Amino acid sequence: MKTYVRKMKALMYCGIWSVVAVSCDFPTGGSDDLPQPGDSIPIEETLGADRLQTFYEGPTQGQVKERLAQRGNHNDMLPTGFHVDPFDTLKVTVNRLSGTSMPQVVVGTPFRDNIRPIRTYYDVVQGENMFIADEYGGTVYVRYVTTDTPDSSAEIEFGEGFKKVPYYIKGQTTKSEWLQMLDIFDDVRDVMFVTDHTMLTVGLEDAVTYQEEDQDLMCEYLDDIMEAEAAISGLDGSAPVHENREYKFLLTVRDPDAGGYMAASIALYFTQGIIDRLLMPEKLGGSNGWGPWHEAGHVHQQAAWTWSAVVESTVNIYALAAERAFGLSPSRVSVNGEWPAVETFLSLPDTDRNFNASVASNGVRMALFHQLWLAYGDTFYKQLHKETREENPDAGDDNDRMRYFMLKSCTISGNDLSDFFRKWGLPVANSVYNEIEALNLPAPGEDLTLLRDE
Repeated sequence: MKTYVRKMKALMYCGIWSVVAVSCDFPTGGSDDLPQPGDSIPIEETLGADRLQTFYEGPTQGQVKERLAQRGNHNDMLPTGFHVDPFDTLKVTVNRLSGTSMPQVVVGTPFRDNIRPIRTYYDVVQGENMFIADEYGGTVYVRYVTTDTPDSSAEIEFGEGFKKVPYYIKGQTTKSEWLQMLDIFDDVRDVMFVTDHTMLTVGLEDAVTYQEEDQDLMCEYLDDIMEAEAAISGLDGSAPVHENREYKFLLTVRDPDAGGYMAASIALYFTQGIIDRLLMPEKLGGSNGWGPWHEAGHVHQQAAWTWSAVVESTVNIYALAAERAFGLSPSRVSVNGEWPAVETFLSLPDTDRNFNASVASNGVRMALFHQLWLAYGDTFYKQLHKETREENPDAGDDNDRMRYFMLKSCTISGNDLSDFFRKWGLPVANSVYNEIEALNLPAPGEDLTLLRDE
């Protein structure tokens, strides 16, 4: 019996490794939708995603957010490598392998399908399921979540109505296979790339435009970004709470007619006009990759120390970590010419020097967090993230978040940073400085506001 096997990367939940999606031997006497022994196998069935895949249950995106003490939810869907057309008849056959829960089949990519008011979710039962696609169609995902301890798994066969998309799996798909898929699977809107930590859904036309690029290097760079940002977040697996996120980052492209440039939410989206920054490795791993690095950073931001004025500043802690991972120097702070603006801000009179006010740009604010890195290195931010996850405090309001950040910065650095924060004009109550004083920590051996990386 001929077997076509495509192993997908594994994900870890609660310390248990399991394969996310695999194909199986074509069963004797199995579904009519799968090739049978003795059948000739069309070439398109040897390419792309397997029609028979196994999925494992995981936590909800809300649970992931809570465990990591992050500000917002992100993706909790799994890739399939299929597309459906509007109003088509769809057939899936489901075989629950363990547990009691069943997955959902999902059609639609957040932000990509901007004409769609919401993704369409199809509940399935054991055995054969038939349903009609909605008026939009789109890329197909699986969502298999529980608020209890995940213990279920199911095998899904994607049959009638499910079209294969060009489906690039890092380290497995060859260049020849990719070019074949782009040529053969030409009646779908989108393609998908799957890496260790990401899944990227982009338009077929764009994939064809950039087909001569090095797709495996692009996938490697996507993982390098996510690994650098996870590392600065202290996601080192030293305890269950410090495991990396259970799901892949979902990146996609938004139609420019829908508005928006780039943003982060349940997916990271980028307007079509800058798709080259994702599909060209030299840009993704160079200074032009800042946008993707920055948007991925938003997913890592923790609520307890991200007050409203620094949402677009602390995010660059992660982007700067990605920048360093690619060996780029000097930092974006220097390249953007922020240091003269920092000096101008720091020279303002006390009454005018308000870190949270418009007098300080996002770039100037970024410099405060970068100076702490210059002084204390990666360890400072790794420990800050870890302690925030372990304590998982009620984030409270902006004053609570500033207080938490200031006190944690002092205890983690081992220094009384009152002078640093006063010079930066953080508008907190004097009681916060009294709390810092009560820690009885020594002052830093240098003026941290003078640190530069030029």
